[in-house]
Amino acid sequence: MNRKRRNLFSYALNVGVIAAFAVLLAFALVRLGEIGRDMRIDATENMLWVVYQAHAASLRLDNDAARLAQGAEGVDLAIRHDVLLSRLNLMQEGPQIRFIERLGLADAFAEALDSAERLDVLVGEMAPGADDTATEIHDTLAPLNAFAGRAANAAMVAEWDALGGRLDEHRNTVWQIIASVLGILVAGGLLSARLVLSLRQTRRTEASLRREMEFSQRLTASSGEGILTVDPHLNCSSWNRAMERLFGVTAGECVGRPIGLAAPLFAEPRIEAALRRCVAGEEVHVDTRADWLPRGDEDEVSLGLACFPLRSDGEIVGAITFVRDRTERHGAPSDGVSHRDRLEQLVRDRTGDLEHAQRQLVSAIDTAPDGFAAFDAEGRLVLANRKLRDLLPDDDHTLNAGATVSDILRGAQRFASTQEDDPAPEPDGDVLRELQLPDGRWVQMTVKPMPDGGSVMRLADVTRYKETARELEFALEREREVGESYRDFASMVSHQFRTPLAVIDSSMQRLVRLGTKATVAEIAERAGRVRQAIARLANLVDGTLDAARLETGQIEVKARGCALPALVESLCERQREGAPHRELRLHVAEGSGAPATVAHCDPVLIEHVMSNLLTNAEKYSPPEAPIEVEVSADEEAVYCSVHDQGVGIPANELSQVFQPFIRATTAKGTPGTGIGLHLARKLARLQGGDVTVETQEGQGSTFTLRLPRAPTARQHEPAA
Repeated sequence: MNRKRRNLFSYALNVGVIAAFAVLLAFALVRLGEIGRDMRIDATENMLWVVYQAHAASLRLDNDAARLAQGAEGVDLAIRHDVLLSRLNLMQEGPQIRFIERLGLADAFAEALDSAERLDVLVGEMAPGADDTATEIHDTLAPLNAFAGRAANAAMVAEWDALGGRLDEHRNTVWQIIASVLGILVAGGLLSARLVLSLRQTRRTEASLRREMEFSQRLTASSGEGILTVDPHLNCSSWNRAMERLFGVTAGECVGRPIGLAAPLFAEPRIEAALRRCVAGEEVHVDTRADWLPRGDEDEVSLGLACFPLRSDGEIVGAITFVRDRTERHGAPSDGVSHRDRLEQLVRDRTGDLEHAQRQLVSAIDTAPDGFAAFDAEGRLVLANRKLRDLLPDDDHTLNAGATVSDILRGAQRFASTQEDDPAPEPDGDVLRELQLPDGRWVQMTVKPMPDGGSVMRLADVTRYKETARELEFALEREREVGESYRDFASMVSHQFRTPLAVIDSSMQRLVRLGTKATVAEIAERAGRVRQAIARLANLVDGTLDAARLETGQIEVKARGCALPALVESLCERQREGAPHRELRLHVAEGSGAPATVAHCDPVLIEHVMSNLLTNAEKYSPPEAPIEVEVSADEEAVYCSVHDQGVGIPANELSQVFQPFIRATTAKGTPGTGIGLHLARKLARLQGGDVTVETQEGQGSTFTLRLPRAPTARQHEPAA
């Protein structure tokens, strides 16, 4: 009963460890999947970007109305009005309007929409010199601008709070996954330890059984009493020397044959019936006379047979029979009975121990998720489970019985091309290797010597551990990047955003102090400064949002064949409108014999890149210095170079000029965030191109945009 309890406990322990292994692994994979899903940011709810675009469209409409009132030419107020309406319609869509309601700004938004309805009439009435209409447009847009400012601040705070909560949740999830991986390692260690203990117990049991079997053989051989064993089918299993002397038949003539053919005595119906009753579970004692036995001058011999069933775990596996010569001359000594009883008990006990140990070993090997192999004291393979053969391809048949540890290590070494041939394991040390199989899986091989000779090999599939480690490393690296970006952004906000806000504050304080004494000219001057500061603040927010969208992978590239000269010419015209005092020269190297300047790119993203390069050239150059723009191409790529005569970049700072939030020392005193060039290069590389720079401090810089040439560029070339 105790043995059965131990077996049940062993099975339960193995199943429990394997269940814990599977549960921990499933938990780690599920949590990793949750991290992956949570890290995808829904771009449709980027409320800050939507509010900013609406605000910017409102400011552009107000600005163009003021310019038109002052007599500026080329101002299309209707387009600005249409853009503003499209931005407002976008804000009224499901995710955006729900976000506005959550912020508690629904009433302010409704008021802004009501005021914007008057713009249709005012835009239609607007004409050059209509100052009153321009003022009405400005007053009409005021509620919308106020709402946009409040909504932008509230959206930014909400997104920062959400980002902080997501980071905390991801950090807790990562620690949970690490704890699960540690639990998986502990479960694997427990299974390995149980296998090693089972193998050790089996070896001890086998050694004990061999000793007992040798003792039994010596005992039966030296016994004067005949001893034989039969299986359930009455086939002879053993025949000792006393039986040879008694019946004149050798063991070789009896073992493996039906006992009735071995000697005529056992073919008699009464003796055969006694043996059959014995193998059925009954102890039988029979006395008989054998007058046919050769005994010299004796006419008959009196024999006594004692038959006992042989059991293993309650199952009858045969019978043992003691044959005693009861005649006076050949009677067995008095101690024969005690030898027989002791032999029977030893056979039953040792057989039971061996079968119990074998069942434990088979159970541990069959339920283990790893591959295992056992080697004898000479290093020869004696046992290998199916999992080992599944994990380790056996093209050379190195896993056959009798193979050595060194043969298997050399065969496995074919899957680890970065390592040298492995040496054979030392007698008192372990051999540990990590191998990559042809199908991409990783396995860890451990060969551990046993104290009493031999060794055990363990082959564990560690592919999921490797993948989990890489995913954890990526998640931690991503978290560090997000943290660094957040700190850089906060630092930039505290430094760059404070300047335009200070300008706005000082201008407003000046107007408050003047009160009714303020002249129209002074009000206009202060308003101009405020608007310039607001425009600068809007540009800072725009650049910061673009950087965040680029880093989180929300920018989608829609590349197609694009005629780069036309795109650059449009951008130059726009730049001239914003800075009419600046001379901007465009040169296109396209004509007879020159490759077509058709690039494979996304024109929206390229417009962003070129606008940044042109703005930088205008910003860092003297007012009277012209800006040169040249478009060219070769057989592989299309190029657009922007050359200025500005402050240049020191040679020792060139390696950092494209990093985010980094500015050259020569740019001190000029407004900027250090994001533009970083975004320009990132956007160019997303499309298979690049942005490079050639510069000399104090003599200007040349920034060159390189883009891949469109595969069908010749179709875009003008017909001859």
